[in-house]
Amino acid sequence: MTPDSTSNATGYSQLSSKIKFTSLPNGKCVIIPDYIFIGKTSAHPQEAYEFAKFMSFGKEGILARLDLLEADTALTWNSLPLNSDEEIIERFFANYPMEGVQEVYENMEGNAIVEAFKFTPGYANARWNAPTGIKAGENENATIGQVIESCVKGELNIDDYAQQLTDLANAEIQAVQDAIDMSMACAAPMP
Repeated sequence: MTPDSTSNATGYSQLSSKIKFTSLPNGKCVIIPDYIFIGKTSAHPQEAYEFAKFMSFGKEGILARLDLLEADTALTWNSLPLNSDEEIIERFFANYPMEGVQEVYENMEGNAIVEAFKFTPGYANARWNAPTGIKAGENENATIGQVIESCVKGELNIDDYAQQLTDLANAEIQAVQDAIDMSMACAAPMP
């Protein structure tokens, strides 16, 4: 069992094991939002908006993308569409490569958590980059991400390291929060 995104569904569906996508144990799913912006200096803001809409959430653009996928089975699109139109959803999931994704998608309303990576200072270290002091594979001082990967591969047992990794992750988040607090205190105007 490993937390991962729908963008990797095609790769996982090619494994010899029978796998299924599911929500977190509490029934929640994690959403990883991506953003598209129009620069305030754009000479053509309306056209830029129409292009952004076509490429991201507009029905016409999504259906055109689905047409391409149906015409060429070598193409993949695993991240979820940004439009819940019935025709889009039906076509999108018609040949989806992994069981369970549609079920999670249909239960997402009210059960979603916005992914912390893009919003929480220090999250990258807490989830991937902080050194642990743990030997994992060839790494004498593996990062949190490398330890988790070794656990997923069965090289290490997560039960042996879960508390240590949790404490380290929390310390990484707290260190950044402390730095933010100090910075804000230093920037505060004098009374």
